[in-house]
Amino acid sequence: MPANPLAAINSVALAIGRFSSLDEMLDYALRKVLEVLETDAGGLYLLDEAEGSLTLVVHHGLSERAWRDFDHLPLGEGLSGRVAETGEPIVVSHLKDDPRLTRMAARSEGFCAFASVPLRSNFKTYGTLNVYTRHEREFSEQEVQLLTSMAAQIGLAVGNARLYLDLKASERRFRGLVENAEDVIYLTDHNGRIVYANPALDRLLGYGPD
Repeated sequence: MPANPLAAINSVALAIGRFSSLDEMLDYALRKVLEVLETDAGGLYLLDEAEGSLTLVVHHGLSERAWRDFDHLPLGEGLSGRVAETGEPIVVSHLKDDPRLTRMAARSEGFCAFASVPLRSNFKTYGTLNVYTRHEREFSEQEVQLLTSMAAQIGLAVGNARLYLDLKASERRFRGLVENAEDVIYLTDHNGRIVYANPALDRLLGYGPD
C-alpha cells in the first residue's frame, strides 16, 4: 500500500491530463497503476455497449498468447465480464482455482492474485481495470479502494473523450442536414447581419452567402 494514497490517485489524474490521445493516456495511466500497486501485469478493457463486449485496449506484463486470449470478452463472461456487467469489483487470491475463470491463458501465465474494478463515471460503466501478480498476495480493502479511485479517474477521462467524439459526430450530422436542406437556413449576429447561410440561399434566391 503506498504511503500516500491521495498522492497516488493524483499521479494518475495528472497523467490523464498530459495527453490529447486517449490511447496514450490509457497506456500511461495503466503504467502508473501498476507502479503504485506494485503488480506484475495489468490491462484495461473498454466496453462496447452496442456489441455487448469488452475489448482489451492496453496491457502490460502479458505475453502475446495471454493478451490474444483475453482480447475480447462478451459482457458477463469471466471475471472482467462480470465486473463490467455488475459494476462491482472482484478480488481473487488464487486465480487458477477460481471457477469463474474462463480464459485458460491466465493459468498458464502463472498469475496468482487478481483484482478487477470497473471504470465508472457519472453512474456509467465504461470498462474495467485489471491487475495481476505472479506471487501470493491478499489485496487489502484499502488497496482495492485505491484501485477503484484510480479507475474512477480513468473512467472520467474515457467518458469525457466519448462525449467529445459523440458531440463531433452530432455536429457533422447536423451540418450535413443543414447543408443539404431544401429550405434556406441562416444565422445572424445581434445586429441582424447574416453570418452563415446554407447553399439553398443561392439556389432559391440567387444570392450567395457573401
